[in-house]
Amino acid sequence: MTFPGKRLKDAWDALRERRPLVYHLTNGVAMAEQAHVTLAAGASPVMSLCAEESEAFARAADAVLINTGTPSLASGEIWEKAALAAKESGRPVILDPVGFGATGFRSRLIRSLLDTRCITAVKGNASEICLLAGQAGSVRGVDRGLSPDPARAVLAVARREKLVAAATGKTDWVSDGERTWAVEGGSPMLESFSGSGCWLGSVIAACVGASGDPVGGTLAALCAFDAAAEEAASFSQGPGSFRAHFLDALHRLAQSGAFPMAERIREVTP
Repeated sequence: MTFPGKRLKDAWDALRERRPLVYHLTNGVAMAEQAHVTLAAGASPVMSLCAEESEAFARAADAVLINTGTPSLASGEIWEKAALAAKESGRPVILDPVGFGATGFRSRLIRSLLDTRCITAVKGNASEICLLAGQAGSVRGVDRGLSPDPARAVLAVARREKLVAAATGKTDWVSDGERTWAVEGGSPMLESFSGSGCWLGSVIAACVGASGDPVGGTLAALCAFDAAAEEAASFSQGPGSFRAHFLDALHRLAQSGAFPMAERIREVTP
């Protein structure tokens, strides 16, 4: 069974119609490119890790993205302040738990953030989400590692945390705690450089913020991201040219809004 095509199209079209503001509390490795990707998708980015303005930006933005790629001693408090302010203002919060399981410090910060119950959707690679679900997964630094059963993992995390969960990989998996979907597509080239997963977090936050639909927005963002990656790979000679072609492809998709999404998605029973 596929996901309703109109719901996907509405979520993607909302980007062009609303041009949502996405507040990024993100890592220093990918920050600049996340800004470029957000703009290419038709949204507007703002980046700040300043504690004194995190609440104001969270209230003003259409969506908040928290990416844990380069945490610090002050990160936990700043993230939680922004998440609470966003929830109070009815803004969705997307969590990218980069490197969950790599260190106890990082994992405690992420667990504490989830415990606020302010997170709308969590998006990680399959290893991170399997570890969040309590499976015997592993990570190597902040890279993908062992991921035994990501389909069951997204369902378990979504149910336990009462949010939308997405796990990325060769197949992407999404669950709202009741239903689970597989999204097919993408390109192996996405694994040839650092930051591509962070890019996806920006697109999901933009789509969810614009549409107000956590499930439809997450699925539409994954479909668009995978489609852009496929187009970029067809023109690229390597990771450098792929990055430029990806921005162009994503921009074209955002401007046209006309590409098949629902055929990439199938509902599964983990």
